[in-house]
Amino acid sequence: MADKTADAPAAGMLWGGRFTGAIDPLMHKYNASIRANSKAGIISEDEFLAIERGLLQVMEEWKHGTFTVMPNDEDIHTANERRLGEVIGKDIAGKLHTGRSRNEQVVCDMRMWLRDRIREIDSQLVAFLKVIVTRAESEIDYIMPGYTHLQRAQPVRWSQWLMSYAAAFKQDLERLRQVFERVNLSPLGCGALAGNPFRIDRNMIAEELGFSGITLNSMNTSADRDFLIDFLVWNSIFTNHVSRWAEDLIIYSTSEFSFVRLADAYSTGSSLMPNKFNGDSLELLRGKSGRAFGQMAGLMMTVKSLPSCYNKDLQEGWEPMLDSVQTVSDSLGIANGVIATLKVRPERMEAALDKTMLATDVAEWLVRKGCPFREAHHISGRVVAQSEKLEISMDKLTLEQLQAIDSRFTADIVEAFDASYFLSNGVLERASVRPRISGSRNSSASASAASPSSSTTSSSSSSSAIRSESTPIDANHELPHRRRQAAKRKAVAADFDSTAGPEAPLPQDASSALATVAARQPAHSARRIFSTLLSLSKPRLSALVVLSAMASYALYPVPGFLSSAIIESPSLSPLTLLFLTTGTALCSASANSLNMLYEPATDAKMTRTRNRPLVRGLLTKRAAVLFAAATAATGVGALYIGVNPTVAFLGGANIVIYAGMYTPMKAVSAVNTWLGAVVGGIPPLMGWAAAAGESASGDGSWRELLLASDGSSIGGWLMAGLLFAWQFPHFMALSWPIREEYKAAGLRMLAWTNPARNARVALRYSIVFVPLCVALCAAGVTEWSFAVTSLPVNTWLSWQAVRFWKYEGHKGSARGLFWASVWHLPVVMVLALLQKKGMWSRVWNSVVGDDDDEWEDELEENPVALPVPRHK
Repeated sequence: MADKTADAPAAGMLWGGRFTGAIDPLMHKYNASIRANSKAGIISEDEFLAIERGLLQVMEEWKHGTFTVMPNDEDIHTANERRLGEVIGKDIAGKLHTGRSRNEQVVCDMRMWLRDRIREIDSQLVAFLKVIVTRAESEIDYIMPGYTHLQRAQPVRWSQWLMSYAAAFKQDLERLRQVFERVNLSPLGCGALAGNPFRIDRNMIAEELGFSGITLNSMNTSADRDFLIDFLVWNSIFTNHVSRWAEDLIIYSTSEFSFVRLADAYSTGSSLMPNKFNGDSLELLRGKSGRAFGQMAGLMMTVKSLPSCYNKDLQEGWEPMLDSVQTVSDSLGIANGVIATLKVRPERMEAALDKTMLATDVAEWLVRKGCPFREAHHISGRVVAQSEKLEISMDKLTLEQLQAIDSRFTADIVEAFDASYFLSNGVLERASVRPRISGSRNSSASASAASPSSSTTSSSSSSSAIRSESTPIDANHELPHRRRQAAKRKAVAADFDSTAGPEAPLPQDASSALATVAARQPAHSARRIFSTLLSLSKPRLSALVVLSAMASYALYPVPGFLSSAIIESPSLSPLTLLFLTTGTALCSASANSLNMLYEPATDAKMTRTRNRPLVRGLLTKRAAVLFAAATAATGVGALYIGVNPTVAFLGGANIVIYAGMYTPMKAVSAVNTWLGAVVGGIPPLMGWAAAAGESASGDGSWRELLLASDGSSIGGWLMAGLLFAWQFPHFMALSWPIREEYKAAGLRMLAWTNPARNARVALRYSIVFVPLCVALCAAGVTEWSFAVTSLPVNTWLSWQAVRFWKYEGHKGSARGLFWASVWHLPVVMVLALLQKKGMWSRVWNSVVGDDDDEWEDELEENPVALPVPRHK
């Protein structure tokens, strides 16, 4: 009966109704996709918490060895799901696999496991490099024969040999980190082949599991083993370098050479011959290169003719992956031990040096005497032939014998036969070698700092760490023509990037950054709630809105400024300013919250916004609606009670235009940009109307505040015009680098619908700043000096806009205009505030001691000049 149960189709099998039998479980990985399922509405919040709690318990059981694998468990996935059902109930546990396939789960396991192993290998390789560089520095004075074709060629330093392999292993380190980038991509959310029908957030899952990105195509993902082949190719190259390094040491350790001797721990003897001392460790390292190449070729042959999507043949990838990782890790451990304990015999190296090896130095000596190198090479060869004929060393030839070969030999030829002569060679000179070793030591230190820990780390720290590049080895010894070629290639690539492709994507916005911070806080904590709501408010945009209203409020002409009347001047009332800033900030928070409520689907498709709070599911839509309604009511109420009804109306209108008109218009027409500019121009009008309301001489109606018959409201409209115009160069430049994301999200922006017009509009409104600033002077808002001092910054913005128009965003022009706009607005505002009409003359009067009597007499003679304040 027991056998029958074991062989029957298991109830826990994912396809148990069709097949029989069971497979041993492999391993467990915590599955973060339940978070995405919760956000997509597949499971409720309570179900999400139950599954999360249950999975944590299952994980603890695996960790402590108490998890029981049942005979009917098909594999690791069904074993976990079966146990989860026992913990929290089958109904809830059964929802865990919604929209998922083992195809994606298996490849995710492979990627996560290989990613962690690469981190460990990275650390081992860095440690290996450190030992090599340390030995090269401490043994810099050891001189040995250099070999080509295994024949003695020229003297070299032992350090030069060590650093030759350090350079190769350094390149291996760089390649390994490139492989890591391709491994560290999340496949989850792709399903078996056709994707996930529930529109889960793949980026969120990737972030939860520490991936740096996601795979691009669902059909390709299930069958893709290129990331594994990349690692096997890297292993083949690396073990090939290790094999050559080991072969050199095997030769150098033979009795015929005896340059080095391996430690006993890495050697063996013979079962028959007591005199034998075999370097088995090096031979084992040398043999692993063939195994690595065979595994790479085997997997490539397996996948070369597979049809699309998943096939069982791909199971063949597990064995080479597991074995190659173990092989390279063991090899690095042995190689590190060999080089760390290796005994060098400099006396044997020096004894192996032969004066004949200085034939090249003789030729170079002749070149320094003015002899062409080809002729010098021929003469030096004749010197070697003569010494061999006479069976004496080259340095034993007399001057007469040398001059018989060529008359240009002189008595100072003995320099070329002196050890100090070839040690003064540019490559071998101690002063030349030591900086290269020091540079390599710094490179190893940088690589060590960049190397990720083998322990589990956050996605941001681990992915950024392994991407870090260390200083190139032997950079000082790079040939000049190589440097010129590299610089030329870099320049061509940079020019191509700037003219043919989009600029670097912008970082995530402040809301996304805050939402990321909030997600790390404990659930339901005050800090998490505050950060989430602040993120929902778009803090940077809200701050800009408030500051533009404050600037306009401060620029309003205040009669009696800096006089004794300032105490009674309600237009400078701190209480009015407090209500204005608070109400404006709350209205902005409401508009921004409604904006996010409308477009979480589009936000999820864009890099800058995909981490916003509603996209991440940090709060429900109901909570966001309540927050938007509360901030709208309190904001408009504060403006109505503490400022005036006109400003309250403008604040409410801004919410309606931004959330009710601009936001939906983004998916319909590029006219949305002009609507957004209107929204940007309203806050300065609010600030002006707030100040005007405090000094209104009439009934304080909206006509008096916004359309005064004496023209006093023109300043507010000019300030609104400044903010309206500023939106275009700023947004047109901002949207250009991410135009493809706007297109993919279905948002109609000129940056992609009409790039040429996008640039023209930015230029047109940039030029408008000059007449607007002049108009502020003519309207009596600022001194005429403002027209002069603002001209340079306006010219700078216009110049960047001209470049943006000329190159249509390419060649860095979009970035230049964006940053110009970022600095332009605050500079213009500060200049306007510093040159407010009449401010400095009244400051002067107060400084030199003029009292207010003269000013008050002037006001009595011209009572029209001072409106009567209207107190509430």
